[in-house]
Amino acid sequence: MSFHKNLDTKTNVDDLGPLRAGTAPRLEVVKGNDELNLDALRIDTSLIEGVAAKVPLTIQVRKPSKHEWIRVHPEPSYRLTVGAIDLKEEDEFYVVGAGMREQLLGSEAAVYILYTYINRVGVLRLWPIRQAGPDGKQNEWHRTAEKVAEHAMQEWVRVVSIREAGGTTSCERRSTCRIRCGRTFPWSRSCGSP
Repeated sequence: MSFHKNLDTKTNVDDLGPLRAGTAPRLEVVKGNDELNLDALRIDTSLIEGVAAKVPLTIQVRKPSKHEWIRVHPEPSYRLTVGAIDLKEEDEFYVVGAGMREQLLGSEAAVYILYTYINRVGVLRLWPIRQAGPDGKQNEWHRTAEKVAEHAMQEWVRVVSIREAGGTTSCERRSTCRIRCGRTFPWSRSCGSP
């Protein structure tokens, strides 16, 4: 089965005149009567029902890596105090439910504050920082990590652990590092360049 369209194969000789004469074709920009109106292309968002939004399905719970710049959300509503078990060797973090909290706190579980932070790429995560135990003592690493989290509420920082200093350091964009004692060092000495 074949389909044929009724085509007029006759060509107007006047249309081919410039080509036969050897003159080069000319490129012309043709403007229409109506200009491009971007406002006419806009959609009134109040008319759209069920607008989709990007919502993370999972959120990692971990300390920021030393290579990423982060900001911690300053609002207290973006922090959560929980009882949790941190299995460092398995790289797993478990929040303990209310029914088991009393039995596990002080032995396998500890109190953590989960700080909401975001990195430069836009990845949202929770940073668990262990709080003081029942005896009121807090590990120096955890205490300084909390200070760094507070610092990250004000500006973009990089989180670096320095064993010699015995704590966590926040590196600012201004080419200095703040260590737990408040001293500042140039980038080249303790943190490297951004």
